[in-house]
Amino acid sequence: MSDAVAEVVAQWQRELPDVDFGPIAVVGRLMRLSRLGLDLQLTRGPSVGGMNGTLLFHNTMRIREGHLDEFRAAILKAVEFVREHGPQLMVEVFVDADAMLAHSFQLYADDESVLRHWELSDPYIREVMEHCAVERFEVFGRPGERVLAGLRTPTGESFATTITPRLTGFTRLATPR
Repeated sequence: MSDAVAEVVAQWQRELPDVDFGPIAVVGRLMRLSRLGLDLQLTRGPSVGGMNGTLLFHNTMRIREGHLDEFRAAILKAVEFVREHGPQLMVEVFVDADAMLAHSFQLYADDESVLRHWELSDPYIREVMEHCAVERFEVFGRPGERVLAGLRTPTGESFATTITPRLTGFTRLATPR
């Protein structure tokens, strides 16, 4: 599925194939949401002593040797599924083919959104994981116990995970009226 931002980025990529237009796509989509008049309240003020709803995940994945094409295909399929059915507010995936690394950024409104994503997307996540290994997983925000438990394997093991609590901030997806 393509949107107006993807079409513009594709045109620029044809003209300048060596330039990474991923960040421009993120900003373009945020601006588009703003023009559509969507006003999403993502943050709930300072998270001192309590849970902050907003969670940002950064997943760094090492792509298995010889699996780059299969990895890309699985990611495209997974992202298309969550675009249509997932609760994420934003998903962006960047691939460094030379280093065989991929970076996935996902923004969630709250713990329930994360848990819903895992429930809906499990088959897609498993397919992607056939072609890579999690090298590092960063969580920005304060996840609840059920999300923390989901970051561990059934035997209680976990991959390299860091959690950075949010101090303050805001997300503006629409201009004030």
